[in-house]
Amino acid sequence: MDEQNNDKMGYLKEARELGVKRDYKLKFAAMGAWWLVGTFIVFRVLFFAPLSFIMKLLISVPAGFAVMLLCYYVILPNISSERRFATEINSQFKSEGMSHHLAAKLDSHLMTKQFSSVEAGFYNGYLMMLAMYDLNMFNLAECLRKLDCMDMKHMQQFYRYPSGKQNMVTYYYLRMLAVSQMDDPQLIEYSYGDASKVFSECRSMNKLVEGMAVEAEALREVGHANIAKNMGNIDEVMARTDKAMQILLPLREVEAIKQDYCTIVGRCRALRGETAEANRLFDEASRIAKTDFQRECIRREREIYGVPVVR
Repeated sequence: MDEQNNDKMGYLKEARELGVKRDYKLKFAAMGAWWLVGTFIVFRVLFFAPLSFIMKLLISVPAGFAVMLLCYYVILPNISSERRFATEINSQFKSEGMSHHLAAKLDSHLMTKQFSSVEAGFYNGYLMMLAMYDLNMFNLAECLRKLDCMDMKHMQQFYRYPSGKQNMVTYYYLRMLAVSQMDDPQLIEYSYGDASKVFSECRSMNKLVEGMAVEAEALREVGHANIAKNMGNIDEVMARTDKAMQILLPLREVEAIKQDYCTIVGRCRALRGETAEANRLFDEASRIAKTDFQRECIRREREIYGVPVVR
């Protein structure tokens, strides 16, 4: 239990380092809507009371606020089974990270649950987490399939809010992570072109979004370098990986995303045939990793890029 609490505190500390804040704009918008609903309900209850309009309004506004607090913090969390499930999943993800057990639990839920339109946010969140899982397992086509199944209308609707912007950036970042490992230059260019507008609009939000935008730009080069390696074009491999590593330089000292930096640069070094340096970077990524699942994924990546562990 202490280890889980420490992991959770580490997660929150990293979020603060990256400038990620709770989306109070979205929260206050929801609370404001419930306040209006509560005020209207109380006013209707008082409609036939022998009070003046002004007095009814003066009573309804604070009473509506009390109704909002009761609904938002007590009634809704307890009557919504989906909200309870999402809270449980998010708590487990924050404290333990992704795992095979958590992925199986999410997959089973998606297979058996019929989501209503008001539950689209939960649906998208589950798919995003499973796409991350498939990406780590190098099930790249399945990762893209899950991303393609997301409710983009809902994503675009909430794009006006900071959390919606961050979700959209994450969506495109995951796509770039997947396509950069596929032997399809057109797909890489299409995916990066599709994401560029979102990255340029959002990258100043916080360090996490900035980091994902920088990594996506580097992944574009890594993807082309991987294709060049398969075609035996060593000059292009060197040029593309040089550019990718140059793009990633600003992330080198950002401790909260150092693991990502090490794995992507490790790929670059492996593509260049610089096995010793690739080994050092993957070793560092393994040292930084917080869970056994993350370390398992790094071992799998080493195998794919031909960088065996040196004992």
